[in-house]
Amino acid sequence: MNESQKQLCAELWELYEPQLRKVCNLKLVGEEEEKEEVLSETFLILCKKIDQDGDLEYPQAWLYATLNNLIKQKYTEKNKAKVTFVANYAQIDLPYEYDMVDEIFDEETLEELKGILKQKLTADEKQLLYYIIHENKTYKEIAELTATSENSVKQRKYRLFNKIKKIAKKKI
Repeated sequence: MNESQKQLCAELWELYEPQLRKVCNLKLVGEEEEKEEVLSETFLILCKKIDQDGDLEYPQAWLYATLNNLIKQKYTEKNKAKVTFVANYAQIDLPYEYDMVDEIFDEETLEELKGILKQKLTADEKQLLYYIIHENKTYKEIAELTATSENSVKQRKYRLFNKIKKIAKKKI
């Protein structure tokens, strides 16, 4: 980069930097480090562009477009990091099994609760519970077996689990 290009780069930056900073302040609220990083990257890209091409035909438009693209890139990176974190969190397998039921109920209480459920659940509810827990069937499979819709199965499961919770709360 020769002296005239360096001077052009500095002049353009001095002229447009305050407006570019305002745009960063509006679009990157609460991200002080990101603001400075985006502004620095914009200046570096400007210097490279002037070094390669010499002069910019529309420097203001070019700077705003470059700044906007860098801001979008930061948000994309930030969102990808969130998605990766959620995906990694969902894949964590604990090296042990921990069952809260054992802590809440002792063996005797569990047997009593099973007996109560056998008495208070209808045959259809027992069958649905068997499909869900023991056979691990999907809503679609259960709907086909019971000749109903998937929404109906979801609704029945929701009501069944609420009924079981109420029975368990009474027992506790």
